[in-house]
Amino acid sequence: MAITIRIQFLFAIFFAMCVTMCVAADDGDDFSNNLFSDLAPLLALFGERVTMQFMSQSMGWADNIILAMAPLGIVTAIVGAIRVGGPSWLKAIIGRARENLAVAEQELMSSTSTEVCELWNGKEVVRCMGSAAIAEFICLLPAEMPKENENPEIVTITLERALREGYIEGIEADSK
Repeated sequence: MAITIRIQFLFAIFFAMCVTMCVAADDGDDFSNNLFSDLAPLLALFGERVTMQFMSQSMGWADNIILAMAPLGIVTAIVGAIRVGGPSWLKAIIGRARENLAVAEQELMSSTSTEVCELWNGKEVVRCMGSAAIAEFICLLPAEMPKENENPEIVTITLERALREGYIEGIEADSK
């Protein structure tokens, strides 16, 4: 009986050795396994605000590829798309159910509209909600460039006066 128990035990060990697989690990596994947890402080430092700023200034396909490669960029892009054009139930899920569309346009988009404009504040161009009173001027330069010692005559007139005096032509907008 002792022999059969030994044989069964040896058979169990042999079976366990046959079924068990060998797994090799190298030193780089710790870094690759903890890559996102290692990057978490950087993502917190350069968070959603920096990503939204990058999105609002991106202009080409290279910017889109850079944004798609960042882990935070994908989530921010999805949230931004929901904020700009998503249904109200999705806006409620992300906590933006009562947000005005102009706020999302100001933060995320590079466009201007009747609700968002860009103005000069004396130091830089800033994006503002609403619209401002804008004065448009036309600067008329001489047809031929003057010589070095001559002072050219430069005239500044309003847009309405330039239309009235025939300097520029008005076109009718399509009513579509």
